[in-house]
Amino acid sequence: MKILLVHNYYQQPGGEDVVYEQERQLLESHGHQVVTYERKNSELLSYSAVQRLLLPAKTMWARDAYREILDLIRRERPALLTCITRLCKFRLPSLRRAGTRRCRSSKHFITFA
Repeated sequence: MKILLVHNYYQQPGGEDVVYEQERQLLESHGHQVVTYERKNSELLSYSAVQRLLLPAKTMWARDAYREILDLIRRERPALLTCITRLCKFRLPSLRRAGTRRCRSSKHFITFA
């Protein structure tokens, strides 16, 4: 099964990072094809003053991450998406635009049919 893992690394490593790596390794060890989308909060350190002023809006809707994830879904056609972090703030209708016929969601998993 092809599975898309989405993760955001914070500036200080934490438990989410460990869970993400363990989940990836476990899935791969069981023969699943794992596709990843990763971001790092350290990107914020290079932001200009204007970008920092706009940051509160970006925490609610990151257009660049939205586009990148949709492109990845369209290209890779995963059967399952798993996301542990808040980076996954997009809605199921958005995923349908990526060409999925049906998608169901639970707390951290989105499955595609």
